[in-house]
Amino acid sequence: MADKNLWILTEERPKNEVVEIILKKFSKDYKKNIQISKINVKPIIIDKKFEFRYIVEGVKLKDIDEIHLKIISGAEGSFVDFLVFNQNKEPTNRDSPIYIIEETKTNPSESRNVAVFQRTSKFVFLELFENNSDAEKIMLYSIRLKYYTLPPTFIFGIKAMKTLGVTIIGLNEAEEGKNEKFETIDELIEFKNSIATTRADNTPLSIHKTDDEGVYRISGKLEKSGAFSHDPNMGAITLLAKLIKKLDTNTKKIIVFNHGLTQKMVKNSENKFVKIANALGIELKGLTLQKPQVDKEYWKYNNTGEKIGSILLHLLLQYKGIKIIYENHAGCEQGYFEFPNKELKSIEKKTGKPDLILLDDENKIIYLIEAEMAVNAEKPKKGVNQLSSFNEVETNFCSSYIGYEFERIVVLYGDEIPSNTEKIILQIKTDGEIICYDSCPEFIKNIVNEMSP
Repeated sequence: MADKNLWILTEERPKNEVVEIILKKFSKDYKKNIQISKINVKPIIIDKKFEFRYIVEGVKLKDIDEIHLKIISGAEGSFVDFLVFNQNKEPTNRDSPIYIIEETKTNPSESRNVAVFQRTSKFVFLELFENNSDAEKIMLYSIRLKYYTLPPTFIFGIKAMKTLGVTIIGLNEAEEGKNEKFETIDELIEFKNSIATTRADNTPLSIHKTDDEGVYRISGKLEKSGAFSHDPNMGAITLLAKLIKKLDTNTKKIIVFNHGLTQKMVKNSENKFVKIANALGIELKGLTLQKPQVDKEYWKYNNTGEKIGSILLHLLLQYKGIKIIYENHAGCEQGYFEFPNKELKSIEKKTGKPDLILLDDENKIIYLIEAEMAVNAEKPKKGVNQLSSFNEVETNFCSSYIGYEFERIVVLYGDEIPSNTEKIILQIKTDGEIICYDSCPEFIKNIVNEMSP
């Protein structure tokens, strides 16, 4: 029997344009005719209960009955953004995806070393799970801001991914095409060491051959604030080790030095670095690592966390054509703030950031929305008590919309009922029940009612 459904599983708020790119690739790869009118992601609500699933509308794909979308999370914390399955039944984490996709809107000029290495190392980690072995690995750039050059670290990331067999989608073809994969171990070492930071206060991240054939040394700090917690370098070192083994199939040993760790720091550690280190044969100079088992599950369905509520509200509003001018869903890539002239700008890290900002053009109101777990709704610096941190966003960003008033409101996920709902407009309970409180704007109440047959 032919597989009649596509399943797109994601940790992110699915963007229509990204869903379209995925479907067009599937159409091309599997020779399925596709007709697209306007992609839209529809939340499935029955009797005012959210079913924790979405359907992709606006597309006809040969031999495919429905395109489903569900929110998941990575079991290990080093997880890509999308898994795509072509099968009839809802996927389980024992099934094998056809595509594994990491997606970013960050352009090369914005991207820092941290982003490049952490993003690229995800393709190393996923190979620890057997179910992923046959999937095509894809790096998808859904860039919204112009860029003109590719910084050396970004070029390294592109070459590294190509060396690992990752498909690159969305970059300028002329620039991306001239940065091919690494062909030899010497080419890898020369390129990486040429861009290693050599400041006096920094431990350079570099690769070194030794006099012993097949033995390599990697310099890189893994200690941070007295703990085994230097995430960017954990990703970078595991990536470099994977590249070494890919380019020199006779690799015998990879030793990390200048790591800054003590045996006490690593004694009981079973983090993702330790698991990859055991799989790749990475040693830490002078130290002994645990040998933990790798979890059998690369991902799991996610019906917990505040972003369940914020993503649902976002997609409900988007489906009905309400303008979202900023998004910052928990654990997802931060969006840009969109000014009236369509200019896009990031909101600075230290600024109090809402999870959503929506534009009510009809009533000339901008809503700054905080999503929170119901249990935290009225705790200090949480929920309703976090709304006071949005002054700077109103002044420096929202005030560009002349003639609009501002309202700060909260959306909850969870079963605990708050004592004061003056600022709380909506609550999604763990069984999917949607509660619209008296404070909920009428247009949002109407959308919930219209979407619930």
